[in-house]
Amino acid sequence: MLLSRGESVHQLQRAIHGGQIAQDRGRRRQEMIAISRAHALLTNIVLAWNTSRMDGVVSRLRASGLPMEDDWLRRIGPAHFSHIIFQGTYRFNLEKYGHLLVERRSGKAAL
Repeated sequence: MLLSRGESVHQLQRAIHGGQIAQDRGRRRQEMIAISRAHALLTNIVLAWNTSRMDGVVSRLRASGLPMEDDWLRRIGPAHFSHIIFQGTYRFNLEKYGHLLVERRSGKAAL
């Protein structure tokens, strides 16, 4: 069972990175580290999103009186991605969080 969960995460990672790294990228150690960390971050975002949504569904079903067995839930993994469109344009509300992302003029990061 553990092997199949690991393989499902690898399938998710392959879906996230569907192309080739440009020849002029990833040649230096720092570039490869940045690429690897970005890939891991995106994978973890999908896993966290799916886990959050699954938890909400389970909570609503339990609140409605439907019994949900913990043994059954342990067999469900959050690595599904058929509901995610990986190509396209994404828009994020940076205005709301911009003060947290951009350094202030004094050079200190906003907290």
